[in-house]
Amino acid sequence: MEDLYEKGEEKFGYLSSILYQAIAKRVGSMQKFYAFIADDISKGDPRFILDVGTGPGLLLRMIAKPNREIYAVDPSYSMLALSRKNNKGVKGLHIHIGSSRMIPFNQKYDLIISTLSLHHWKEKESSLVYLSTFLKKRGEIRIYEFERLPKQPRFKISSSHGLGVSEATEIAKKAKLIIKGIRRKDGFLRITFSPTRKNQKHL
Repeated sequence: MEDLYEKGEEKFGYLSSILYQAIAKRVGSMQKFYAFIADDISKGDPRFILDVGTGPGLLLRMIAKPNREIYAVDPSYSMLALSRKNNKGVKGLHIHIGSSRMIPFNQKYDLIISTLSLHHWKEKESSLVYLSTFLKKRGEIRIYEFERLPKQPRFKISSSHGLGVSEATEIAKKAKLIIKGIRRKDGFLRITFSPTRKNQKHL
């Protein structure tokens, strides 16, 4: 099987994928996080969505709707197996092996999302530049993470598995993207990246 992980990135095999799913299903903050994302996406009406790092796919069923096509990728075969099982019977879903550096679909998207995944990416800036080539005109990338705050206690999960606004700003600068919007709620953070006009010439 093809290994899409870069050296140094956290890998999810069978046991770690099962554990991740158990936490995501049982921990209340994760349920609130998924609800935050679903609500955020509902404020627009994107028809074509790409989910990068979909994990066990617990969000997919929440954002699926008639006439919407959702394409989801993950570098873990174990995560993909869980995602397909969790979304059995849901129409308009396309789940495949892939990563922030390898999108297997020949499709342009109104919205590209990633949930609790960017902090795992070894090459964040180049991955975002690559993903932006799959956007439709006026499309955008929304990154959802736990918000990392300055002087945050070490035991907080967002201290090691999160994203701060200052870090997102630096990433955007290096990737030559613009931050189109920021939304915060209950310790959750959404950063919206958009290509500059120069980067949109190919669209």
